[in-house]
Amino acid sequence: MKNNKKHPVSRAQIRRRNKQLEELARIRGVERKLHFEEGGSLHEWRGGLHTITTNKKKKQNKRACRGKIKTDK
Repeated sequence: MKNNKKHPVSRAQIRRRNKQLEELARIRGVERKLHFEEGGSLHEWRGGLHTITTNKKKKQNKRACRGKIKTDK
């Protein structure tokens, strides 16, 4: 018996998506090159400083679930 499963996305759609992604990558490369030519840093290119706020309740629950850490000395 032959398996007749269809892909959720057609080959034409995959080709169109890949073509679009290639074009976006090309544009992004030009923007990156221009950024560095103008004296921009890698830090700025990546988006600068990010502040992360920890979820204290989640951290507390995770720690309680895992139990105390045993160390061998």
